[in-house]
Amino acid sequence: MAHLPLRRFFLWNARSLLRKISNFKQTVADLVPDVIGPCETWLSPHLHLSLRGFTVYRADRQGVGGGLAVAVREDVPSSVLPLTRPPRGVLEVLAVRLSLVQGWIIVAVCYNPCKDIGLEELRAYQDQLPSPCLLLGDFNTRHPHWDPFLTQGSGNRSGTSLFRFLLESDCFTLLTPLGLQTRTDPHSGLPSTLDLYLGDPVFEGSTIWTGPYLGSDHLPVILDVPNLSPPCSAPPRPHWILTRGSWFSFMATLDNTGPPPGGPIHDRVMDFTSSVITAGKATFRRSSKRPRGTTTVPWWTEDCTRVVRARRSSWNVWRRCPCPSHQDTHRRRDAECKRTLTRARRAAWSAFCSTLSFSSSPSRTWSFFRAMKGRRTTLSYPLVKEGNLLVGFQDMATLLAAFFGARFGSPAPLPNL
Repeated sequence: MAHLPLRRFFLWNARSLLRKISNFKQTVADLVPDVIGPCETWLSPHLHLSLRGFTVYRADRQGVGGGLAVAVREDVPSSVLPLTRPPRGVLEVLAVRLSLVQGWIIVAVCYNPCKDIGLEELRAYQDQLPSPCLLLGDFNTRHPHWDPFLTQGSGNRSGTSLFRFLLESDCFTLLTPLGLQTRTDPHSGLPSTLDLYLGDPVFEGSTIWTGPYLGSDHLPVILDVPNLSPPCSAPPRPHWILTRGSWFSFMATLDNTGPPPGGPIHDRVMDFTSSVITAGKATFRRSSKRPRGTTTVPWWTEDCTRVVRARRSSWNVWRRCPCPSHQDTHRRRDAECKRTLTRARRAAWSAFCSTLSFSSSPSRTWSFFRAMKGRRTTLSYPLVKEGNLLVGFQDMATLLAAFFGARFGSPAPLPNL
């Protein structure tokens, strides 16, 4: 577990993900999770969902509501694990298999559409999910074992089934701490614990906490894997202004600052890289535009930031003191937030359309359209050898060294990696 390259999991019952996509993407950018599991996405097959830097898998419900998604960091090889739904099963489950250096890990997201879960259904899914596995989702189960807010006898059958399943299971244990408030009833203001993490004993000791309010009656629930340092945040890639005439100056500068021949191949690679960067800085100019990936949606304004913060503040006040006056205040601010965001989208779209003409750049037009829709194209280059996906860094380095050695030649044989 100490070598697990995944350090943060993100669970959220969204209740219509696309309606809250802007706040959702901003929160994902702030928290930097590795695996995201939204429930109740309310997506139809014709609706598009993309998260920059993630591979998205979906299981849309054939009907109204429901739906699941799993988004995995794109540099982690992953694939869907097919599951067989047991007879009279009620759970919606989407399982994804993640390929890591030391083996496989299964992440399964589930949602219970307020029906009774049977003990046999939980056992059937346990038999299909190999270890190690992390099971997360909105189970809609009520039991005093994880929800101390319940009164005597106010549990449900699903909670009893899940409690019995955890007692007899050797593979799954309850990771969610006692009394973690994950949902606030929008009418009564009463808290409850419905969004749970179940996992192998290797996940014990993980830190589980709730994220900020994002517009749903459920809060995001984040699991942090213990004993892992946070990933190093790489600086944004520089953008250069390349012109046709500058290339001749660049080549001349590179010839004058090129590395000397001979020496170990590692030193030659480092010298060549340093020479290219030095020649580029002396020849080309840096772009003053913001690096790609740090820009927000084009319609976001200061009013949008203000109303989102006001809505979040009113919700926190209502959660701490669920009285009718605080509830009315939150509802008014929530309605104001929705109106402001809608007006901002329409105003940005109208302003852009007024600038269009027959001489408008098609690439600029489509870039603005994709930015308004939140569609980003991510590139992933998996390494495959003889039909098998390479996962280990040593295998990847060996394959790349053999390819470039055969392509460009080498004065000396490459060392064994």
